[in-house]
Amino acid sequence: DTLAKRALRRIGSKMVQGQLDVPCISLQLLSSVGKFDFPTERLRVQWQRRQANVLEELLLFSASRECSMSETLRIVLSKLKNTEDWVVSVPDGRIEVLTIIERYNTRLSAAPKKFGLKGETYHWTQSYHFNSRLYEKLLSSVFDMLEDGQLVEEADEILETMKLTWPILGITQKLHDALYAWALFQKFAQTGEILLLKQTDLQIQKLKLHNNVREAELYIDSFVCSVEGFGSNGTLNLVDSALLKINMWCHRQLKNYHLYFSQANCSIFESMLNLVLLTAANLTDDDEEAMLIGTSLGSTPESTLIHILVVRSIQAAYKNALISADGQSKAEFKHPLILLASELKLLVEKECSAFSPVLHKYYPEAGRVALTVFHLLYGQQLELFLEGSDHSESLKEILGASNSFELCIAQKLYSMYGEAAGSSLSNFLKPYMDRSFFFTHHSSVASCSTRECFGVDKAYH
Repeated sequence: DTLAKRALRRIGSKMVQGQLDVPCISLQLLSSVGKFDFPTERLRVQWQRRQANVLEELLLFSASRECSMSETLRIVLSKLKNTEDWVVSVPDGRIEVLTIIERYNTRLSAAPKKFGLKGETYHWTQSYHFNSRLYEKLLSSVFDMLEDGQLVEEADEILETMKLTWPILGITQKLHDALYAWALFQKFAQTGEILLLKQTDLQIQKLKLHNNVREAELYIDSFVCSVEGFGSNGTLNLVDSALLKINMWCHRQLKNYHLYFSQANCSIFESMLNLVLLTAANLTDDDEEAMLIGTSLGSTPESTLIHILVVRSIQAAYKNALISADGQSKAEFKHPLILLASELKLLVEKECSAFSPVLHKYYPEAGRVALTVFHLLYGQQLELFLEGSDHSESLKEILGASNSFELCIAQKLYSMYGEAAGSSLSNFLKPYMDRSFFFTHHSSVASCSTRECFGVDKAYH
C-alpha cells in the first residue's frame, strides 16, 4: 500500500495539467515497484500479471483496429506477462517495454472525443466495461467485512473520496447512483438486511431526479448491455439494465409473496413492493386475459401491476395448498376439499393481516381482489367435485367446510369494506350454495350472511 501510494503521488504530480487514466496508473506502478518490494515472489508474480492483464484488456482490444499496432503491443505485453524474463532483463529493457506501451496509450488517448463532455477521455467510452466493474469493486468498500449486511461508519466519507476517481473512470452522478443502488441491492439479496433495501430505494429515488444534458444522456446510452427479461431479449444502457435487474428480482419474489413473506418480514415486503413500482411498474410478462380476474378499464399502471401480483401469488399459494391437502388426506383419512378449506382459511388470515394493509395503500381494491380469487379457486375445485357422479360419504363434511370457508371470506370482506363490500367484483362472487341443490339443506342464516356480505342478493334473487 505504501509503495502504491508513493507511485500514485508521482502520477499526481506529473498529471496536474493532463488527464489521467487507468493504463497510466498501471504503467506508473510497474515502473515504481520492484522485485524486492514484495514479501514473497508469489505475491510479486500475481501483482505483475494483474497489471499486465489490465493493460491487455484496456489497450489490446482498442489497438486491434490497427494490425501493426496490435501485433507490436501483443509482443511487449507478452514480455510483461512473462514474469521470469521481466526480472532478469536489464533495466533499460524494462523501461523500453513500458515506454512502448505508454506511447500506444498516448496515441489512443489522442483520438477525438465522442461526446464533448468536460474531462472526457478516450477510455471513458472504450473501457466502460472495465471502469464500471472497477467502480463496483470500489463501492464494496462501504460494506462492513465483520458485520455482514452493514455499512461501515465511514461510508459517507468513503463515497466522497471515491468521487476523485470519477474523472479517471468516466463516472457521472447518474452512473454512480445506479451502480451504488445495484451494489446495495446485491448485498441485500445476499443478507436480507432491510436497511440495505431502504438505501437502495433512496438511491433510485435520487436517480429518478436526474435531468442530464443531452450530451450526458448520449454518453450513458453508449454503455450498452444485453438483457433478458419479461419474456424478451434486448439491449439497454447500463443504468436501465441495473434497474431492470433489480425490478426482475423483486418481481419474482412478489409474484409468490405468500411463500417468501410473512408478518415478521412484512416491512421487507413493503419496501420491495415500493422498489418494483419505482423501477419499472409498467414492465410485466403477464397475460391479463389468462387471469381469473382482469383489471378494470382505466386502471393505472401501478394498480394493474399490484392486481397481477396479488392474483399470481394467490394462484401459486393455492397450488401449494392443493398439493398439501392431497398429501394430508391420505394420512388423516379426510377428503382433500375439507383440508383445502382449512389451508385456505389460514392463507386468507395471512393475506388480510400482513399483506392487504400494505397493498391497500397503493391499490385500494387489493383486499377485495385477493378474497375474490381465493373464493373463485376453491369454488372451481368444489364444482368439479359436485359435478362428479359418485359423491362420497364425506359430502356433509365437505359442504360444511366449504360453507365455513365462504363465511370466512364474507366476514373478511365486510370487515375490510363495510357496507361498500359490493362492487363490480361481486359478479365473480357467486355463493357456493347457488351452484348445486346440495346446498339447499345448509344453514339459511349462514347462507344469508354470506350473500349479504358478498352484495349479491339482488343479482341472484
